[in-house]
Amino acid sequence: MAATPSKTDLFESFKNLKVAIVGDVMVDAYIYGHVDRISPEAPVPVLLVNRREQRPGGAANVAMNIKAMGATPLLISMVGDDRDGSALLNLLEDKNIASGYIAKDPGRVTTTKTRIIAKGHQMMRLDHENSNEISEELENILLEHIATVVKEETPDVLIFQDYNKGLLTEKIIRGATMICLNNNIPVAVDPKKRHFSSYQMCTLFKPNLGEISDNLLQEIDPKDIESLRAAALSL
Repeated sequence: MAATPSKTDLFESFKNLKVAIVGDVMVDAYIYGHVDRISPEAPVPVLLVNRREQRPGGAANVAMNIKAMGATPLLISMVGDDRDGSALLNLLEDKNIASGYIAKDPGRVTTTKTRIIAKGHQMMRLDHENSNEISEELENILLEHIATVVKEETPDVLIFQDYNKGLLTEKIIRGATMICLNNNIPVAVDPKKRHFSSYQMCTLFKPNLGEISDNLLQEIDPKDIESLRAAALSL
């Protein structure tokens, strides 16, 4: 009987892996400060800003985590042709994550989620985004990127990282899946509601409990094995 590999061995094996990630990238922005008065203009707190931060979010955060585990992330996505998009590309380059397969769309804004934080408490979040589906022209560009990555980089797995921001259309999902099937590349999926049922013939499908319940329109008891089994069969 083969010995179970240690955690060290598992992480060492990651160093040889290439992981393609296709999905919605975004900027996670943070504004930190403190509140010591209420505005005379309206009954709202006044935040005195101390510092600001920007971090890669969404599929870009997944790429960072893969990089941190020792594997090579191959990120395929899209940003707007704007200041936040440029900032995100710079953040990725600072982390030695290649951005050559990230397209720019001048007709969209880069998804940015800005959190306002005072004394460790989040007061508000501001979302700047366009979640409409991408154009056919951009679909074709991204499918070309996926085909190039598969041919030239030979990834060990492809991950769909879906945040319902419009990049993962039916055409992208089906096209990328077929490219992977034709090249014997496993496909893993972290889905969202919009195209939950579009992910077919994948190797790993990883919705959370709420996503399964919402899409199957049934209550699921996470402590009841029969309830979980029925949900799995429905998927």
